[in-house]
Amino acid sequence: MKSIHVQAEHDAMNPIEETKWLQNISDNNNLKIPNGIVAFADFSEEKVSEVLDQHLEYKNVRGIRQILSFDKDKPQYSHAKKDYLKDELWQDNFRHLTNRKLSFDIQIYPHQFDDACKLAKRYPNVQFILNHTGEPCFQTEEYKKYWMRKMQSLAEHENFVCKISGLGMFNPSWTIISTEYFILKTIEIFGIDRCMFGSNFPVDKIFNTFDNYWNSYFEIVKKYIPTVAENHLLKIKQRIPDNWRFANNFSSTISNCNISAPVHQDHANVKGAINMIITKRRNSKGGNLSLIHI
Repeated sequence: MKSIHVQAEHDAMNPIEETKWLQNISDNNNLKIPNGIVAFADFSEEKVSEVLDQHLEYKNVRGIRQILSFDKDKPQYSHAKKDYLKDELWQDNFRHLTNRKLSFDIQIYPHQFDDACKLAKRYPNVQFILNHTGEPCFQTEEYKKYWMRKMQSLAEHENFVCKISGLGMFNPSWTIISTEYFILKTIEIFGIDRCMFGSNFPVDKIFNTFDNYWNSYFEIVKKYIPTVAENHLLKIKQRIPDNWRFANNFSSTISNCNISAPVHQDHANVKGAINMIITKRRNSKGGNLSLIHI
């Protein structure tokens, strides 16, 4: 288990101090927490490359975030001073990430996704991490469909992944039922390998407890979590040639009597249960059997 600290805007005029403080904490605890640091840099500044190099003097730095959320019609919900994704200087300065092997945490509203797609296409070697499940601001059925379409457009770019988090910000009275749609749709759109979970703490602490957030994640995605037995089965299947057939029973021959039973799904019986019969297709009606012991 490791942790990532994402910039908290300690001081936008001197963002290195936050990184220095975090690295000192990591260097002086046994778990080395935080194990990774996502720092702040403002790409509208001419000397942003120097800021990036200063961050990289600290070994735990892995990426950069500059919050870009902007809504000209509802300025009270804008975090950024302007829509930087439409600013040519900002976009051009973004090139300084490409030769430093730093990821970019991108926090934007769905109406900004089209411009984000253009940025991803312009910089295909940058790993973009979409923050807070794409910031789904409303819960209406019409908005959900709009959010889904915009998420699908981002997912078409392979250098985009998604961080599932921050749902409490947009629905303070959230429940497992209300968040399930956004979580499962995100996984469906991006795929398991391109999704991760985040806490958004302490911000989401206003709306619920840390434990409740993570327990709700586990409850919603439990169907994706394989059992111990399924993990063993997967390992076996990966060792089997494509032209072999895999049977879900284990079998043993004792004094010419065949004893077979289905694979047990609980941990206590896994070791005894997973003695799997692998039968070549050409002998599927009876013939030579190969037995694998785990």
